[in-house]
Amino acid sequence: MLEREVKGTIEEDEMKILSDVYDVNNLKEWWMFLRKIEVIDEENYRAEFRVFMTFKFHMKRTLGSHEVTHEGVMRFPRAYFRFIVETIPYKNVKKVDIVIRGQYSGPLERLARLPMDIFLKNFLQRLAERYKGKEVEEKQSVLSLINEQLEASREYKGEIILHLDECTIIFKQGKMKEISCNGLKGDDALKELVKKENAKIKVEYK
Repeated sequence: MLEREVKGTIEEDEMKILSDVYDVNNLKEWWMFLRKIEVIDEENYRAEFRVFMTFKFHMKRTLGSHEVTHEGVMRFPRAYFRFIVETIPYKNVKKVDIVIRGQYSGPLERLARLPMDIFLKNFLQRLAERYKGKEVEEKQSVLSLINEQLEASREYKGEIILHLDECTIIFKQGKMKEISCNGLKGDDALKELVKKENAKIKVEYK
């Protein structure tokens, strides 16, 4: 099973954060890749995501004293998704440390690592925008990111398009098909690209 996490600090009441994360109406704004939500009852709903394929999960949500969990299954192809937000409150101040975890098992699991990272970081960014907070950065080098997508493209039939700011790499069948960066192509573009730090990352699947 794939498991990823991000951490941050939010200046807001703990129960306010937990109740907002529990509310499926906020997920429509905060969950990247989400296409639609259909509420079934107080605890259950259906969620459809579009990442490198379409996922239709039957979801259940639970609210605890320091944690919210949204988890679901898809029958065919068989897949499991779990999203957890854990809060660690400060004493005598309206401020909490927050840990956001995503778990996934199912088709093309190796391919899911980068989309999950982007999904979790985007969620934390949305929380920070709603309240007052900051992300705890865990930096990944561009080279390791490229190597991950090279491996992932071996299992994916189409093209993986990785954007880092204005630079683009197209991966297909375990190879870099095309590289462009600041008007440069090929090896020159790659040399420019690996110098990047704190780039805005986006991934597409064709």
